[in-house]
Amino acid sequence: TPEVKERFQWVKLPLRPRDVRDPLAISYYRRLSISERLNYGIPAQQLFASGLPEELLPRELVDVRRRRTSVPTDLVPSPQALNNLMPPQLQYRPPIFEVQRAHLPSYARHIIEEFARKDLPVKYVKVFRAEHRMVTPRELTGIKRKEVNPEVKSNKEYAVPPLDPYAPETFLPFYLGKYDPQGNLMDPRDPMLFWYTPIMPGPDGKDYCKILGEHEGN
Repeated sequence: TPEVKERFQWVKLPLRPRDVRDPLAISYYRRLSISERLNYGIPAQQLFASGLPEELLPRELVDVRRRRTSVPTDLVPSPQALNNLMPPQLQYRPPIFEVQRAHLPSYARHIIEEFARKDLPVKYVKVFRAEHRMVTPRELTGIKRKEVNPEVKSNKEYAVPPLDPYAPETFLPFYLGKYDPQGNLMDPRDPMLFWYTPIMPGPDGKDYCKILGEHEGN
């Protein structure tokens, strides 16, 4: 039999105008408040920035950190390489127990039921929570920076073009897991589970190296 290739589709929730189903957009804002519930995290993540040696950390956190650092850096940069994008204590954000056990499985089942097609059954859904970072006034208008090189006694000034408020890198995705049609978490030991999964500029500064998509196999 011929090999059946998987097809991937991105689904953004909530989304205008699709989810605006009444004159006051109540349906949209209700979905927006539901998605915000995923932002309730566990404070234990602060231990990652405490500088404590592994023998003084809870065993579960040690296991989480080791799995994360085992991910090849050509796929996703190491947490240390991302420190200039996000503080290390904020890169791992597991939701609270209620969200993990009730809300996330419910959201996964809802997405599969709403977007499934008879001719294209859904095998699983991967869930991400994306925060939108507000750009600073300097980023919005453009930045002038000085490049100082004491070795060659250079002091060059260069301009950084204005940043689009909706540029890909202003979105901060966190991977929340892979779920089957019944809402069961399929891989609780996924090394990227609940970690920051960045969208970073490409080498030429124009095309984007969407590490998020690479993690998806898309």
